[in-house]
Amino acid sequence: MKTLIEVGGRLTIEGNSSAAALDALMEALENLESARGVYVGFNAALTKISLPKLKVLEAAFIIEHNPNLLSISLPALTTGGRYLHVHENAALVSLSLPSLTSLSQELSLLDNPRLTSVKIGGRDKPAHIPLVQVRGNGASSFAQLFSKPTA
Repeated sequence: MKTLIEVGGRLTIEGNSSAAALDALMEALENLESARGVYVGFNAALTKISLPKLKVLEAAFIIEHNPNLLSISLPALTTGGRYLHVHENAALVSLSLPSLTSLSQELSLLDNPRLTSVKIGGRDKPAHIPLVQVRGNGASSFAQLFSKPTA
C-alpha cells in the first residue's frame, strides 16, 4: 500500500488508540506527495508524524490533541495551503518543515507545552506567512522559525 501518492480530498486520521494500526498507516503514507487537506487529531498512540515526500497541500494541515505525539517531520513540504495549526499536543518536542515556502493564511503553534524545537523555512529563504501565532509552548520563541509576512 506504499503506492498512495495523492489524496484528492481531506485525509483524516482521528481517534486511533492502536500503535500498530498507526504505524502501519504512517508506513502506507510514506510516498504521499499531495493532499487537499490533512487532519490528525485525538490519536492516543500516535508518537510521530513523518511524511517524507509530502510536497503540496491545497487547504489546511491540522494536528491537535495527540497526547503522545513527540515529533512532526515534513521535510519536502513547500506549499502548505491556507494554514497549519499545531494545537494541544502535550508531548510534542519538535516540528520540522525546513522546505516550507508559503502558507496563504497562518501558522498557529498553540499550547504544546514541551515544544522547544521548530524548524520552518530557512534563513536564506524564509516562508511567506501572513500571520504567525505562537503561545503556550515549551519555548516562547523559536530561532529557526524563518518567516516573513506576505505583502
